Amino acid sequence: MITTDYYLMLFSRFLSGMCQIVVFIYLPNFIDTFGEAKTKPIWMGYMLVSPPLGVIMGYGIAAVCVSLELSWRYSFVIIAIFMSVGVLMLTFTPADLINIDVMQKLKRENTNSDDQENTSVVK
Repeated sequence: MITTDYYLMLFSRFLSGMCQIVVFIYLPNFIDTFGEAKTKPIWMGYMLVSPPLGVIMGYGIAAVCVSLELSWRYSFVIIAIFMSVGVLMLTFTPADLINIDVMQKLKRENTNSDDQENTSVVK
C-alpha cells in the first residue's frame, strides 16, 4: 500500500520513532544500571550492533525474495517469523535466568550508596 497522505506518513514516522526509543534511549540505561561491570561493554556492543545488522538482514531477505521472483512483501513475513521465534524464546525462558529480584536489589543498593555519598558531601 502506497499513500500520498502527508499526515499518515508523518504519523507512521512518529510511530516508528516511538518504537525505536526503547532501543536507543532506555536499553543503554538498563544495561548500565543492571549489568555486571565485566559484561557491560559486551552487552552494550550487542545492543549497538543489532539495529544495523537487522536492517542489513532485512535488505538481504528482500533481495533473496525478489531474486526468486517472489514479492518483496514476503520479506516482511519471513522477518515476522524470525521475530516471533525470538518472542517465544523470551516468553519461555525460565524465570531464574531472568532474575528481576536480583536486579531490583542491585538498583536499591546502588541508590542507597549514592544517597550515602550525597549526604556525606553535604555534611
